[in-house]
Amino acid sequence: FLALHIFSVIFINSSFLSRFGNTEVVGSLYLLGAVFAIAALMLAPTILRTIGVFPLTIILATIEIFTVLAFGSAPNIFVAGSLFVCYWVVTILLLYCLDIFIEVSMRGEGETSIVRGAVLTIANAALFMCPLLGGLIIETTGYFSAYALGSLALVPFVFAIIFKFRRFTDPVYPKISLRRAFSRIGELPHMRSIFFFHLLLRIFFSATVVYLPL
Repeated sequence: FLALHIFSVIFINSSFLSRFGNTEVVGSLYLLGAVFAIAALMLAPTILRTIGVFPLTIILATIEIFTVLAFGSAPNIFVAGSLFVCYWVVTILLLYCLDIFIEVSMRGEGETSIVRGAVLTIANAALFMCPLLGGLIIETTGYFSAYALGSLALVPFVFAIIFKFRRFTDPVYPKISLRRAFSRIGELPHMRSIFFFHLLLRIFFSATVVYLPL
C-alpha cells in the first residue's frame, strides 16, 4: 500500500509543479525537499527514542494523506512548494519507519533478505501499474484525482500498521555519529563499493523521476 501511494504520485509531481513555474523552480523544490529530508533523518533517532516507531508511523501517514490531498489542489507555487517539501520529508520518514519494522521483526539476516526481496517485488508490481493508471486518470479527470487515489492508498496502510504493529516493541535507538559511520564504511572495501554503486543508482533514479516526466 505504501508502494502504491508512492508510485501513484512520484512520477507526476514534477509535471504538476511545472504548471506553476519553470524547470529551475521544480529542481529547486526537489533540492529543498532533499535537504529537509536529510535533516529529518538525522533527527529521526531522537524522535524515535521519544515516542517510538509505531506512533510516529501513524502520525506521519495521517499527515501524508492530508498533505497530498492539499498538494493536488494547491492554487499557487508557494502553497504547492511548501506542501511538496512536507510531502517529500514525510515520505522519506515513512520508508525509514517501515525499514525499522522489517529489520526488527525478522529473526535473522537470512529471513531479512527474503523479506526485503519480497518487498522489492511487491514495490515493482506497484511501479508497473501506477504510471499507466495515473496517466489515464490525469488525462480524463485531472491531477487532483490522481493525488486523491494516492492518498486513499495510505488509508489501508494505516489500518494495517495499527492491526499488525500496535504491540510493537521498539529496539534501542543508539546515537549515531555520521563521521564514525562513514569512517567505518571507508574501512571496509565491500561496503565502500556498495555505497558507491548505490549512490550512482540513486543519482540516476532521482534525475529520471524529476526530469523524465517533464
